[in-house]
Amino acid sequence: MGRSPSFAARLACPIDPRRPVDRGHSRAPRPPDARRSRAALCPYLPRRGEHRRDPEVEDPRDRQGAANVGGHPMTGLLVSVDVGGTLGHVDRPSLAATLATASPLDTSEARRIIRQKLHAQPSISPQIVVDVCAALQVPVSTFPRAIAPAPLRLVPNALTALRAMSRHATLVTLSNVTCLEADPSALRDLLHPWVLDHFPSYRIGYAKPDPAAFQHVARTCHVSTAHMVHIGDDWTCDVVGARTAGVTAIWISHGRPVPEPDRLTDHGVLVAADLVAASRQLTELAVRRRS
Repeated sequence: MGRSPSFAARLACPIDPRRPVDRGHSRAPRPPDARRSRAALCPYLPRRGEHRRDPEVEDPRDRQGAANVGGHPMTGLLVSVDVGGTLGHVDRPSLAATLATASPLDTSEARRIIRQKLHAQPSISPQIVVDVCAALQVPVSTFPRAIAPAPLRLVPNALTALRAMSRHATLVTLSNVTCLEADPSALRDLLHPWVLDHFPSYRIGYAKPDPAAFQHVARTCHVSTAHMVHIGDDWTCDVVGARTAGVTAIWISHGRPVPEPDRLTDHGVLVAADLVAASRQLTELAVRRRS
């Protein structure tokens, strides 16, 4: 009778819990069609040579993290972070910037129309293009014919700041972006493992500063807005919107003056020069909440 394998040998070759333990009896090999492939066992793992998907088509991985996201186990905090201008930049103007520049309307009004009529759309039909251009008072030909996602270039020390914040809060992104420009797979890979879920406007159906955008994130992540902090560089979208929803806001100033100094008397509004400074402010906030 053969000797049973040693403990060290079993560690070196662990037993697959899906397979019955071989007690030394001969066993016929499983037929090829009965073997579960790596893709079947891990359906969301990217395959070699896999192409990025159409951003208009929902990817199951977009929702994969939501069921497990909640407030941080130590502090109960949830932090949503804006993407463009806060986490990074792209090398060309966004669709919103292109249309707002072409419009004869005041820039703030043009951007409001774009947020309302474009950013929250899960797909862009020809009729939506017509409606947006009419509202902006520009010809339909102004709307670019070919739009593709542009790579996001992270600001200096972005991952260091995210790692520091992840010690004190659960991190997600909350951004205004059209479905034509979004690249959720690339964003997920870029910010992994510090950011656990992503909430682009075209997916959730709300665009900042609509308080419903912040409330949707809090509700989906099973956190009260009182335990949520939002970080962003747009005063209207990221500060006014967050405070309207009852969310603490950290504004990334990039050296700019505060647009509404009176709001600084609100203890729910903080100002940071950059993302690293914002991470320090969040750490201080988390320490105060635990004390």
